Amino acid sequence: MKTFGRILVYALFFAATWIANFFIVILFSVLFGTEAGEPISDLELLCILVVPIIASVAETIVFAQKWAIRRSRAQQPSDSAFSSNDELLQSAMDAILETGQASISMLQRRLNIDYSRASKIMKELEEKGYVGPLYGFQPRDILISKAQWRKLRTK
Repeated sequence: MKTFGRILVYALFFAATWIANFFIVILFSVLFGTEAGEPISDLELLCILVVPIIASVAETIVFAQKWAIRRSRAQQPSDSAFSSNDELLQSAMDAILETGQASISMLQRRLNIDYSRASKIMKELEEKGYVGPLYGFQPRDILISKAQWRKLRTK
């Protein structure tokens, strides 16, 4: 299911960038193109049809590479103990493991904190490799088990 979701995100990103690039090329061809009624040359036709596709493919590849790098960083939990002085981080991780949901809004409700504090806690948990990165509206992945968390807390 995650592979299908990833492919769907890539396809949607490609479609959106292709449409945007296509309209940019059309805009430039209208602004700097031929007079009304003149036939379009082969070069202009090539630019209108092919350039947006090439640009969209390149942008999608860069998007996919950045996403893969963020994902690989998030899947490498640190072996060090939970060394932060912030008690809310431990409470946040406990709440995430208890509910099985890693989201900022859940942290706000469970810990009774504001959005900025909850987002900072979630970012720190992501940097430590305990939760995955944000994927649009999907909940974050929890990358650490309850047993691993207990071991880290006792260190």
